[in-house]
Amino acid sequence: MKTITSNIVRRIATIAIFGGFAASVPVSAQDVINLFYKKNNTVKQIDFDPNTKIQFYKKPYFQVYEHTINYNDTIYVTAGADSSYGEVYSNFDWKISTDEEWMSVKKDTTFHYPQGNGISADRFNIFINRNESDSEERIGKVTITSAADGISKEYVVKQQPYILSFTRYTGCIDNSPEVSVYSEKTIGRNDTAFYTLIYPNFDVKVLSCPSWIELDTISYTTYEETLNSNGWASASIAWFKTTPNVNTKDRTGNIIFEGYGQTAMLHVTQEGINEQTIANESSTLIKNLYKYNIANTSGHYDFGFPALMLTMDSRGTDLVSTDTGYNWFLQALAYASNNSMSTLHWRTLYNVINAANQVIADETENADNSLIKFYLGQAYALRAFNYFYLAQLYQQTYVGNEDQPCVPIFTEENMNATECARSSVREVYDFILNDLDKSLAMLQETTMSRPGKMYFCPEVIYGLRARIYMVMNNWTAALENANKVINSGIASPYTMTEVSVPTFSDINANSWLWGLDTDETDRVVTSGIVNFPSHMGSFNYGYIQFGPWRMVSQSLYNSIPSTDVRKGWFLDGNKNSANLNSEQLNYVASYDMPAYTQVKFAPYGNELNTSTNANDIPLMRIEEIYLIAAEAWAMTGDISAAVATLNGFVTNYRDSEYNCTATTVDEVCDAIWLQRRIELWGEGHSYFDLMRMKKGVDRRGAGFQEDYVFNIPAGDAALIYPIPDSALRSNPSLTQNPTATPPKPVADEN
Repeated sequence: MKTITSNIVRRIATIAIFGGFAASVPVSAQDVINLFYKKNNTVKQIDFDPNTKIQFYKKPYFQVYEHTINYNDTIYVTAGADSSYGEVYSNFDWKISTDEEWMSVKKDTTFHYPQGNGISADRFNIFINRNESDSEERIGKVTITSAADGISKEYVVKQQPYILSFTRYTGCIDNSPEVSVYSEKTIGRNDTAFYTLIYPNFDVKVLSCPSWIELDTISYTTYEETLNSNGWASASIAWFKTTPNVNTKDRTGNIIFEGYGQTAMLHVTQEGINEQTIANESSTLIKNLYKYNIANTSGHYDFGFPALMLTMDSRGTDLVSTDTGYNWFLQALAYASNNSMSTLHWRTLYNVINAANQVIADETENADNSLIKFYLGQAYALRAFNYFYLAQLYQQTYVGNEDQPCVPIFTEENMNATECARSSVREVYDFILNDLDKSLAMLQETTMSRPGKMYFCPEVIYGLRARIYMVMNNWTAALENANKVINSGIASPYTMTEVSVPTFSDINANSWLWGLDTDETDRVVTSGIVNFPSHMGSFNYGYIQFGPWRMVSQSLYNSIPSTDVRKGWFLDGNKNSANLNSEQLNYVASYDMPAYTQVKFAPYGNELNTSTNANDIPLMRIEEIYLIAAEAWAMTGDISAAVATLNGFVTNYRDSEYNCTATTVDEVCDAIWLQRRIELWGEGHSYFDLMRMKKGVDRRGAGFQEDYVFNIPAGDAALIYPIPDSALRSNPSLTQNPTATPPKPVADEN
């Protein structure tokens, strides 16, 4: 993102230079020349006079335009190209010529853009015959000549020989005509179609291919292929059909192409059923949860489930943010009545469900294979996870609303249906639990262990069931599943030392049961700003630095004892935190972060202001499971066990002086809820806790701007999302939720 920003700044500077040159005279003529012309050019004129044209001594300035002219004054073209072009920035008339028989050049009189002070941008075209050589490139010259004084400059034109080779749509053959590149292709185990690009774009046919590969079609297209970042290229696209590989080993074969008397061989590997392949396929499936533009909204809040975590916390009482143009989650904060947030949630979750459905449809007949069981276990759990959040977003909480319409259930059997009515809340929850039962059975039967914490394992399934049973108020089942996770020893809470500094960004922490393992090359990361840290991470580069800081509710902050290490997860009223070192405090001051801003989440690699926002995202930590167990003990009537569980967690891991002395169910549940609000702050839990506990949304005393101080009662229609308009149009069987009245601000209470 730093690079992108720098480019934008440079572009703005360029516009300012070219557009404002005549009105503002720089200090010297040389300053002007350095702005307008390439480095090391010299001019005849010594003194600057805005009424006198500057004459070049060596050459006019050539803009490096897209893919044509490079900084070495060489024009690269591909063997099959029919034309190329460039642009001249000058303040005199000029002409272009060449003596080469295999190309012709002319000035394009239709392209003329004044730039100010007599400077204009003009285009020239080079028309080229294809190079039918298979061994040597052609080298020629074009000459740009000043009509005023006859001074000229020669440019080299290089055209590649015809070498039949393979390419990708982002690159040609890299200025190395003596070798073929991308001559090996790996396709997925279940792929039934694939393609390859063959350069150049003429006279290509397939001589032979393996029996398990069938040629579909060969078509022709033009891509902006690049040689040294320059030149047009064309390519043939060969499409092939294949069958899924159900073998335990990869299968390989060679496809032989012929074109213009040459042959080229593409080596194709189709992966088989092995642990690495299944791990890769499962990873691809699960990463739909954190995928750039998965909802296809083009909004900078469109980055999968972590965006939903932010929207849900923004709708609650404990995460405070401000009304700025850079707050992409303002609609959630404001309970805006428009449709975009609902569309984001609906499409995100159903798109992930659709991906899981496709896996289940593809793999069911291979379900006896141990490795396929692992893959199917991932798909069933992922589908259940997404339906659980849909159920909580589009209908009130489970208890008391069991027979109310919830969301439509699309499975592998009806995933392409155009109509599907809403199932009841009870039916959706039954479906979710059934999917988790299937997942658990398969994960217990497979011989494959999960390769990392991004994947589901039995303990994560138990954790999900504990969450769901908690919402359903099935406290016995919630306790049973929570204890299975705790007793497994699979994870242990962060220590006080570990959370006494910004953290919560690494999936390898002992505390994490399940999370999103983010790679630097993931599209959400390379986007620079369309990711969770950009909008949440106080120490990361992104939108956060431009005003929409995420702050803790002041009333919640004041409820945290000074002896609790988590108080340092937030700046205090004086913008300090005991958890920060001097460098971090200086950073806080340099950005003038508001009081109560969160400093819980560390930047990637602990590098302040990093633009590599590759933080891992926590989806389930063992601390949550301890708190579920404590609440379940209380709700099943064992107050002493609940208090012991709560005290054991907090005193050992967060505040050695903590002591809960609650004696009633309500008292201990309030104490547990407070711990959930503190411990899980910013991790997407707070709003759903308000819903299931029927607390409503009371923002008084939290520190919200006056327009967003709401007191919304439990069960209010505004607390659930309307069905998106696009879903209603595409699925006529859907019915809309009751019309909600947008909440109105109330008087704050400090």
